[in-house]
Amino acid sequence: VGGGDVGGTHAHAVPARPAPTKPATARRISVVTFASDANSVFCDTVFTAALQGLDVTVLGIGKPYQGNYQKLTAARAHLTTLDPDRLVLFVDAYDVLFAANEVDILERYASLHVPPGRVVFGAESGCFPDWMAPFGRSFCEGRFPKAGGEYRYINSGCWMGSAAAAFALLTDLAAYTPGRGVDDQQVVSHYYVRAASSQFVLDRNATLIQSMHLVSEKDVTVDAQAPRNGSSSVTNKRTRSHPVLLHFNGGSKPLHVRYRQSILQAAGSGCSNIAAQAWVTSGDGRRLALKDLCPAFVCPT
Repeated sequence: VGGGDVGGTHAHAVPARPAPTKPATARRISVVTFASDANSVFCDTVFTAALQGLDVTVLGIGKPYQGNYQKLTAARAHLTTLDPDRLVLFVDAYDVLFAANEVDILERYASLHVPPGRVVFGAESGCFPDWMAPFGRSFCEGRFPKAGGEYRYINSGCWMGSAAAAFALLTDLAAYTPGRGVDDQQVVSHYYVRAASSQFVLDRNATLIQSMHLVSEKDVTVDAQAPRNGSSSVTNKRTRSHPVLLHFNGGSKPLHVRYRQSILQAAGSGCSNIAAQAWVTSGDGRRLALKDLCPAFVCPT
């Protein structure tokens, strides 16, 4: 696919949102991911969330994988079960580590001053997937806003907002995509350059979400020896921020193992207890024990 807009006509009308069928729980954030397979990096994602006291809803577990765009459609369907004002944090299942608890996540989100009706997305240094496509560089350099901040380009892997705002945005994205086979990153980035001012906020300084592609290990560090009682142990030296999520997108996958060790060490001595007792919730409401989903998971010594 070339560097211009993906095909298809964007339908501006948003279908009526179904009434919620499930009341919100005592927690203030619903953490959601999509995974068809419980592999080792999925286990790292949900274990680091559990270490921070976060409950994760896993959509798609055990179902056939049909493409990355399933993340958007499954999340959209799940949002109809939540209260419209419920805050939702969606993360990729296979390359994210949590570094802080719910209180710290809420503080970071509040500091971004996300307007009603908008959803905050992680930002990154790379323009994927268009940079290497025909005419891609001119698209990336010419179409993306040049607002201030360390990171210019949107990344679709992690986002946060109210259930109502996210539902409206995902409905528009579903109408905008030309087909099921298109990658969610391409759909989101191409729609962003059209609707950036009205539906998106980019976390340009990694206040909440740190996208690791093209990021130096010298610039983003984890202080494994100084746990912060639920606050983030991660520091971005360039932006002077303490992001609560590390997203190992693009070419940063090799960094995952090293940061994983530090994140788990920074969480303290509770790893073994969490490994034995924690659970996640499936999209259909079943409680799934992590010790059964991830029998090979090993805490650092």
